[in-house]
Amino acid sequence: MMTTEAMQKADTNDAELVSESLEGNRDAFRLIVERYQALISSLAYCATGDVSRSEDLAQETFVSAWKQLAALREPAKLRPWLCSIARFLVSKEFRRQRHEPDHAAESLEASYALPFEPVVIPAVIGFTFC
Repeated sequence: MMTTEAMQKADTNDAELVSESLEGNRDAFRLIVERYQALISSLAYCATGDVSRSEDLAQETFVSAWKQLAALREPAKLRPWLCSIARFLVSKEFRRQRHEPDHAAESLEASYALPFEPVVIPAVIGFTFC
C-alpha cells in the first residue's frame, strides 16, 4: 500500500511541480529531480560513456533547470525541456574537451629527443672487405 506522500508524489504532474517550485517549494523541485534523475543521467551516460561525468552532467542539468525554471514556457513539457538542457551541456562538454590540450600527450620534442652519446668507432686501417 502506498503512503500518502508516495501517492502525492505519483499524482503530482510536472506542471504542478514546476508551479510549486517557482513559488519556492524546494520539496517540489526535489520531486522533479527524483523523477528525472535516472533519465538525465542515462542520457548523459549514453553520450559520454563515463558514469562519473554523466552524474556530474545530470547535476549540472538540474542546477541549470532550477536557475532557468521561470523561462519554461510550457510546464507540462518539463521532461523534454530537461533533456534539451542535458543535451546542451553534453555538447558544451564535448566542445570544451576539443579545445583543451591533451595533458596525457607528450610534446613531440620530448618524445623524440634522444640522448647523444659519443660513439667510438674503432679504426679499421689496413683491413679490407671482400
